[in-house]
Amino acid sequence: MASSIFKFKQFSLQQDNSAMKVGTDGVLLGAWAGAQHRAQHDLCCDALGDSHGCSILDIGSGTGVISLMMAQECPSAKIVAVEVEELAAQESRLNFANSPWSDRLQLVHGSFQHYAKGLLGATKFDTIITNPPYFIDSLKNEQQAKIAARHTLLLPYEELVKGVGELLSDSGAFYVILPYQQASILITLAAFEGLYLRRRLDVQGSYSSPVKRVLMKFTRIKGDTASDTLVIEKEQRGDYTAKYKEMTKKFYLKF
Repeated sequence: MASSIFKFKQFSLQQDNSAMKVGTDGVLLGAWAGAQHRAQHDLCCDALGDSHGCSILDIGSGTGVISLMMAQECPSAKIVAVEVEELAAQESRLNFANSPWSDRLQLVHGSFQHYAKGLLGATKFDTIITNPPYFIDSLKNEQQAKIAARHTLLLPYEELVKGVGELLSDSGAFYVILPYQQASILITLAAFEGLYLRRRLDVQGSYSSPVKRVLMKFTRIKGDTASDTLVIEKEQRGDYTAKYKEMTKKFYLKF
């Protein structure tokens, strides 16, 4: 039987119970957003003290991988992770407690909509990040936890961007990863909430394959969109590109 522990360079994850295991999407988002968050909040990320602390919200934590990546990248950030599925919430909480950054990580078990409503806009986050459910019209998986993790039934895109619009600070950034076909839907909905696409990274599995995922950064400030492309592997499986290795080398043991 394969090990249920996924090991990174600075932390490990238990993933027995989470419907969605550690995957490329989450790691890419954590690495990409973490680097940009660090560049934007350099005082916080250089750990100069509580007065320079910054706040991060992870919507749908799953195993907690993205929260832990952000904690590693920004040593003074306070991170709140919201997870609606009970077993995943338990696993996130366990992984947070076993990490080097347990004092800066908080797990909230419940829906993002309920969490955002409870704050009433009184709390703002410098960075909001999510690897959301995405199969809008696909057939439903029989495993209920996987339905919750992979479908938009529990968190429609409209409610996602509305909540982000209420909780994001004026100078903050919202990061998300979606399939290529659905990225344009979120871009349009976000604009109605005053969130504008400023950076995007189109992800291809290989040089010969089409764009599969889109990483996006939104802010409240209108402006041009900086676009780039990432190819994960060369034509031979397991032969990773230099750009992919550079992006993920702080985290993956194999790099």
